[in-house]
Amino acid sequence: MRYVLLAAAAAVIALGAGLTAPERAATATLSGSGFTDVNGVLNGPGTFGGVHGTMASTVTSGACGAACTGTFTMTVGASTFATGTFSCSGGACTYSGTVVGAKPAKSTFTISTTNTTITGSVRNHGAWVSSVAHFANSHSRTLSGLGLTNGGFVSGAAHDPGGKTQHHDSASTFDPGTGSGDGHGHEGGSSGHGK
Repeated sequence: MRYVLLAAAAAVIALGAGLTAPERAATATLSGSGFTDVNGVLNGPGTFGGVHGTMASTVTSGACGAACTGTFTMTVGASTFATGTFSCSGGACTYSGTVVGAKPAKSTFTISTTNTTITGSVRNHGAWVSSVAHFANSHSRTLSGLGLTNGGFVSGAAHDPGGKTQHHDSASTFDPGTGSGDGHGHEGGSSGHGK
């Protein structure tokens, strides 16, 4: 299974290498749901880009109802999936982060929040899936402990309902209530278990 996953990741990378300059400038939206949003600051369990995890945001200065800055970590099980910083003003926040261990140029993402919407974007959907695959390959024991396979975990990101490339610079508001997966790497009701 690991070799199949590595081959799939290599195919995604090879496809990315053949993109034209305008396609590389495009962004892709990512879906999200479940996180607790207070004054735009995200915490607790939820799903972002097809990856189910827990967000912990720490305010380092200010008051987020007015203006604040801070750091965040998103974990999957006991493993750190992503880290970064955020800044807020008037209840709207912008998060900037990277998937741990993946190449920053491919794994950098942004999340914008208000009290009513959350928007996520990455350079392109293939780069996001590649970053998630890198995490899965580096954290097989964590995923196994959660009852997930590497392939099932990556499938959640690959089938993220928000994973549509936008050929402009603005991200679109995503619909947190769509998709066939349950946010845990289990597509279409399958358990994600298997060899």
